[in-house]
Amino acid sequence: MSARTQQRSFAGGEVTPEFWAHIDDAKYQSGLAKCRNFIVLPHGPAQNRPGTRFVREVKASVYPTRLIPFTYSSTQTIVIEVGQGYFRFHTQGATITTDGTTPYEVSNPYHAEDLFEIKYVQSADVLTLTHPGYQPLELRRLGATNWTLSTISFVSALPAPSSVSVSATLASSPSGLVTYSYVVTAVNDSALDESPQSSVSLNGASLPLNAAGGTTPGITISTPAVLNTPVTHNLAEGDAIDLSSTGLTGVDGTWYVTAPGDKYFSVKNSSGALLSTVGTGTYSGTGQYRLHGCKNNLLQTGASNAISWPTVAGAKRYYIYKFSNGLYGYIGQTEQTSFVDSDITADVSKTPPQQQSPFSGAGNYPGAVSYFEQRRCFAGTTSKPQTLWMTRSGTESNMSYSLPTRDDDAITFRVAAREANTIRHIVPLSNLVLLTGSAEWRVTSLNSDAITPSTVSVRPQSFIGANNVSPLIINNNLIYAAARGGHIRELAYAWQSSGYVTGDLSLRAPHLFDNLDIVDAAFAKSPQPIAWFVSSNGKLLGLTYVPEQQVGAWHQHDTDGVFESVAVVAEGSYDAVYVVVRRTINGASVRYIERFAPRLFDAAEDAFFVDCGATYAGGAPVTTISGLTWLEGKTVSILADGAVMPQRVVSGGAITLDQPASTVHIGLPITADIQTLPLALQVDSGFGQGRPKNVSRVWLRVYRSGGIWAGPSEDRLSEVKPRRYEDYGAAPGLRTEELGLAVPASWSDGGSIIVRQIDPLPLTICGMTLEVSVGGG
Repeated sequence: MSARTQQRSFAGGEVTPEFWAHIDDAKYQSGLAKCRNFIVLPHGPAQNRPGTRFVREVKASVYPTRLIPFTYSSTQTIVIEVGQGYFRFHTQGATITTDGTTPYEVSNPYHAEDLFEIKYVQSADVLTLTHPGYQPLELRRLGATNWTLSTISFVSALPAPSSVSVSATLASSPSGLVTYSYVVTAVNDSALDESPQSSVSLNGASLPLNAAGGTTPGITISTPAVLNTPVTHNLAEGDAIDLSSTGLTGVDGTWYVTAPGDKYFSVKNSSGALLSTVGTGTYSGTGQYRLHGCKNNLLQTGASNAISWPTVAGAKRYYIYKFSNGLYGYIGQTEQTSFVDSDITADVSKTPPQQQSPFSGAGNYPGAVSYFEQRRCFAGTTSKPQTLWMTRSGTESNMSYSLPTRDDDAITFRVAAREANTIRHIVPLSNLVLLTGSAEWRVTSLNSDAITPSTVSVRPQSFIGANNVSPLIINNNLIYAAARGGHIRELAYAWQSSGYVTGDLSLRAPHLFDNLDIVDAAFAKSPQPIAWFVSSNGKLLGLTYVPEQQVGAWHQHDTDGVFESVAVVAEGSYDAVYVVVRRTINGASVRYIERFAPRLFDAAEDAFFVDCGATYAGGAPVTTISGLTWLEGKTVSILADGAVMPQRVVSGGAITLDQPASTVHIGLPITADIQTLPLALQVDSGFGQGRPKNVSRVWLRVYRSGGIWAGPSEDRLSEVKPRRYEDYGAAPGLRTEELGLAVPASWSDGGSIIVRQIDPLPLTICGMTLEVSVGGG
């Protein structure tokens, strides 16, 4: 018996042979047994992928090279070539040069084996780069050929004010004197960068330790030492003083008063050990002391303390803090270099910042970086693999905190997990998501407001784990490569569980991933939403992904070489896909940077469907095209003025055409195949399974296509005749219609058909109808 079948969509993409018996699955009717060098469109058609244009050989082909995207503005985007010891920059399919020929470069410290473990995040014109083996770096764009690479400082760029002094104005009848101490910080014009606190303010004048001409020594040589003053000193237990000019070894410095008398006292260090002057030398008699702070009683009328300090370069304002109840609390600010305290109550909820630099020294360099809620986030050091650091709110690198804690302080916390695994990725979705080698975590605020040091909540979402490839954010979904098994996972928020759930996007196509690894990834939004993945076998895997429409179609891509890296940047109205491809040219292994041509063309002569290619568009018709040195010795396909020319071998960097042409595309051939799944027919209760089948005729609904072959197997293909009514000598036109083709007879258990494109021409298949003969069971 005979029947006709129709495949109206290919949106199921390529599926594994293990899936071929699942005829009841919703994706079966739109799936393909093979989708090679074809792209599945979200709305159903399949079209052969465009070719790649040669950009430039990498600086050192002997080493692996990686591509990283950089978006300076909506109209200025760059792909950064990251190689061993250097950066290069490419845009609009060309390399940025200093003189028209020499590529512009910036040095970097990275070794080739570490390039694909670099994590990055961009903010404005700054690209942050992290790797656990290197200090975190900032690559900053100052101009097209003016980039700088620098290490990141995590302490204030402003120095602390120096030489802060305080002098007291006493009441007319002073009494009840106490010690007042102050510190000062400098603040920049944005008020986001506050310097470390100054040293504690010193009394304006140094006081002597012995009376002039007296017989009592200023410091006794004894244990403990006794310090004598010519007049009543008014010092109290615990007062901090600085000793100077004593002439005794190890005595000059900061001490704390103990056992004070009217004109004498002893001192101890911060550990409580009393000062002993035995063995320190002979006292010179010129010793002085200076009180930390000043003695006053600001509760009395007319009393005040004047604090002063020198100007700090880069400071816009200064904050003044007074010691109260064990802390220095805020009492005011000024743009001047002096401030008067006439009994201002210290606000101890606002204290000077405590500076920290957590990423100093080998083993302490972060391996992950991102931004979230106006903070730059770091994680995954070797010494603290499960710790996350978030800068002070609104800052890029301020890791300071306060005592007591404030909401805008830097945040540091460790993810307490059942397994010790390094945080590999920090991903900002509606919540902050952390990916480790064995689990996925959500970081939120306990009160649903912004995350603060006191409201951090960390909860596990799943226990799959991610590898080192940077995940992709698509809409509000996260796509990442699993730590084990090589599959691609999807993480999305599910309101039913009030959390994130993960699923396997490779479920129907495990043959593209099993026993392999994903080594790089990128996402193109336009003209089609496609996630691109570089596999360890050198293939480029594409996932046409529209989650809201439940479209997730896989397609695989190969070339005369192996893909090693991929990056995507917006260029005009579409997203340009750049790749690094390792090829063998003229007997040598080389690595080329290539850019996928846009699949946008007005006429057949503008269609670009060759790899590693270039275009001659000089206007005057020519027969010889030279300058093809990067393709030396390779057999190339040729499209000249819209007509397919015989292939040629590049010799001496040149080829010769059969006839003159003014627009010529030259590059490596691309073979593009789609193969249908085994047929499931409603001819009996078994849907035709277990019956031999033979497809005798194929109808292809195509759009702007040419150069079509079809048949039951790769070695039994028939060509759709390209010509219809074109004038003699004119290139065949592209066709938009339903094309019928008789194919060689071939009885098989599946009845599948292969459609192939081997010419440098476009092919878009909208649907397919098969006439099938079904044998007895």
